[in-house]
Amino acid sequence: MNINTYDSIKTDIKAELGSVMVDIPEELEQLNMGIVPSEAGSYNQYFSVLVFVYADVRAMGTWIVPPAIMKMLDDPEYSLEHCKRLIEWILVPGAEFMDYCGLHKMCLFTKRIVACEFASKEELEDLMKVYFAYVNKLFMWIHHLFPWGLGTAFPIRTEDDVKRMSSFIANP
Repeated sequence: MNINTYDSIKTDIKAELGSVMVDIPEELEQLNMGIVPSEAGSYNQYFSVLVFVYADVRAMGTWIVPPAIMKMLDDPEYSLEHCKRLIEWILVPGAEFMDYCGLHKMCLFTKRIVACEFASKEELEDLMKVYFAYVNKLFMWIHHLFPWGLGTAFPIRTEDDVKRMSSFIANP
């Protein structure tokens, strides 16, 4: 059975989307416990992996990639093959990096979309909407799980703080 058909990919992504609507994805649970099988991260820490996952999944699911891809799919000057090729160029590098960071399902779905034979741009557009809904939901979990409390180590400085600090520079 070919798992890279439009119907099978859409069914699988929708099933995973339904699951992550309710439960934290296991891959994100592992990552947030510091389980990174690829050993991604510098100096024996995984905080940098959390930062990259946060930024890259946000770009891939919400604010950079979806608008560009959806506009391209809606543009009659782009053929189905143009759209597929550009989607591969845009999504695969980020998905492969997310795979390295532990988000294996996202990468697998991305590669299945790229390998799929679509009957029309409308099918591809429909599948991309489901894919982006899934990636966007992953981002919501990532945002929720991110260790925001670490930000207390970087307080915003007041004018009085700056004056006090500058007095140390002026009078060492």
